[in-house]
Amino acid sequence: MTKNDFLEHELKLKKNMEQKIKNKFFGEELKRIRKSKKMTINELSEKSSVSSSYISQIENGKRDTPTPELIKKLAHGLSTDYYHMMRIAGYLNPDKDNFITLEQLIKKVPNEEKINDMIEHDKKIENEYEKKVNSTVHSKFDKFLYERRQINYHGLTLEELDNHFRSFLESNAHAGHYLKYLRIFNAINQKEMANLLQIKEETYISLEATLREDSPYLVKNSEDIGKILNVSNFLDWYNFIRRQKELSYNNYGTKRKESIYTEISLNVKKVEKKINKSGHEYYVEYSDEELKRKLFDLDHLINQNEHKVLYKDRVLTEEDIEKIKTMLDVIFD
Repeated sequence: MTKNDFLEHELKLKKNMEQKIKNKFFGEELKRIRKSKKMTINELSEKSSVSSSYISQIENGKRDTPTPELIKKLAHGLSTDYYHMMRIAGYLNPDKDNFITLEQLIKKVPNEEKINDMIEHDKKIENEYEKKVNSTVHSKFDKFLYERRQINYHGLTLEELDNHFRSFLESNAHAGHYLKYLRIFNAINQKEMANLLQIKEETYISLEATLREDSPYLVKNSEDIGKILNVSNFLDWYNFIRRQKELSYNNYGTKRKESIYTEISLNVKKVEKKINKSGHEYYVEYSDEELKRKLFDLDHLINQNEHKVLYKDRVLTEEDIEKIKTMLDVIFD
């Protein structure tokens, strides 16, 4: 094989991989939109006049990205924005079609706004860490997050600040942050936005501070918000921006995993008061190894006084727990 043949072969492999990624991206987004509408594949098939087997193959990345004509049918069946789906499919160039990108947002948001939101987020991390330091369970990762709070954002260059802000947007910002930045991008103040949505100003301010993507208000009013902010449908735009980050690949299609973590904590007491057979109180201090073991101890989990113990959304009573323990004794005896 000559050098030119080799390069041609590599180029063909790269193009095939890029096509597979493109197909997968569209298929996964189609599936996400369908599920968000609580529709089955058969229901979408009926409403779009596209066969269910074909839709299934698209969602699983086994078919090439559909033609614009088919995308129009799918968009109609989903009652979603046709142009949004065309952008997902790669037929429309976001930069040329006035699609508001993450980079455009970053450039438009004032530096003080960026710094204030990142400091507020870092303070939450600091508070969480301090709570753990005062209790018994914390980790090196908690310490790393705590030390991250010491960043002097005001001392960063513009490029460094934007890099930190991009990281914050991709990993920690919620839908309310994006709503605020998109509002700023469109030069609309909070009072104007509240008037456009026909809600009280304080209600809108609260929305920006707390809005999550599964919020009933957002699900109901996503299209109205999107039209005001020039993105057609806010929730579709928000999810598309987030999905771009999650589905970023290198040249050969290797996915870069940048996970977003939700922290869940359980309490394990390092020092515990006990009573001996004579009725006298005494204290036991556990080692780190014993604490780890207790964290996964089933008896400890089902006897948690600080939390309710649930089974299929039903809170277990003390009687239920005793029955479970008796059953476990029989099984493992």
